[in-house]
Amino acid sequence: MVLKVPFEKPKTYWGFPVAKRDPLEPGVSEGAENGRRLKKRGVALLMAMFITAIMILFASDLIVTSQVNLELGVANRDNLKAEYMAKSGFTLALFLVSIDWAIDLFLASPQSPMKTPPTDGMGDIWGLLNGMPIGGETADLVGAMQDEFKLNALMDEKIISQLKLFDGVFTINVTDESKKINVNNCAQNRCSEVMIMLEALFSCPVEKAYLAARKTTPREIVYKLKDWIDRDDKASPESGITDESELYESREFPYKTKNAPLDSIEELRMIDGWDEDMHKIFSKYITAFPLQTANTDKLKININTADRSLLACLFPDSKANCGEKFALAMNTRDTDKEALGSGGDVSSILKDLLCYSKEGVDTSPDSGEDKTKWFSQTSNVYRIEAKGAVGKQEKTLEAVIERMMPDPAEKTELAYRILYWRLI
Repeated sequence: MVLKVPFEKPKTYWGFPVAKRDPLEPGVSEGAENGRRLKKRGVALLMAMFITAIMILFASDLIVTSQVNLELGVANRDNLKAEYMAKSGFTLALFLVSIDWAIDLFLASPQSPMKTPPTDGMGDIWGLLNGMPIGGETADLVGAMQDEFKLNALMDEKIISQLKLFDGVFTINVTDESKKINVNNCAQNRCSEVMIMLEALFSCPVEKAYLAARKTTPREIVYKLKDWIDRDDKASPESGITDESELYESREFPYKTKNAPLDSIEELRMIDGWDEDMHKIFSKYITAFPLQTANTDKLKININTADRSLLACLFPDSKANCGEKFALAMNTRDTDKEALGSGGDVSSILKDLLCYSKEGVDTSPDSGEDKTKWFSQTSNVYRIEAKGAVGKQEKTLEAVIERMMPDPAEKTELAYRILYWRLI
């Protein structure tokens, strides 16, 4: 016969066995004891809920932090890729500019059957890819163009497969910097022609009315700019001041006039009266490149790329019978990318299109009134804007380069030099 021993299930608290309740203390009723037990259970429930809430908050913080770190990592990765995409675009633009110059030099060489004088216009090779997105997303488009123009014999087929590895795209925009007025001519005692050009620009009807609303005149702005750049300390009476630094030494952070060439046109904002609005309106017609190194430097405007509105301002007295001819020539130049001339003398172009004649004009070297000396048909300075985009990140590289001949005597091997560089 088996003796069965009664087994009492142990009491547990949160899964752990606990001792049996002690007998009631003397003087403590059964109801009070039950209330004390219920009170303890309520505190334990609150503690459990509080700990659970903390754990949820901690887990949520870990998730958010991980997501933020992931997004930052992706942004930093794409930002770096976008930078190198922009640099790739700059390299391609530099290659196009160099190839274009090589073609011009070959066509002008004695070995060429054409012997064509060098001419730079908007239809040259350096502007063919302006605005076209290039990268992995457009590799098939580039491949289709390669097949359409029968370039397979000239280009390696692996280029397209390598292009597909690009994560993102880049676009380039190459413009001729010589299409603008170079204000740094004032630093080499050649300021007379610059002043005439700038005053003509500021004296166009709309521009003149704008300056009049600002209670200033074109001549006053021109002479303030001259006093800033020229190398003497004497103020021009036409500027309305007696001391070149008078307007600047009384400012919160005083400074003096530079009396030296501009490093970039951004310095124009330091000149009295040249604020942000003035810069937006007129900066597209003005350049500081290339920096002059000698009085013999001839920094002329390329008539084949100069802005149409700038030419109209520089020749306000053009006869009416040339107006239609000028408009048609400009439309052909800007639409069909054809140069106004094929090299040689610019005076014939000015005579045919603008009815300009040197009759009665002071043609002495120091007068600056002979407008035929303002222009050329060649350029060696170009502004390159390359934009790289990967994901949500974008980088823009702005640079100004000058083409130059390699000179072994000067130990110069490159065919270009960088005059300005900014990555934003």
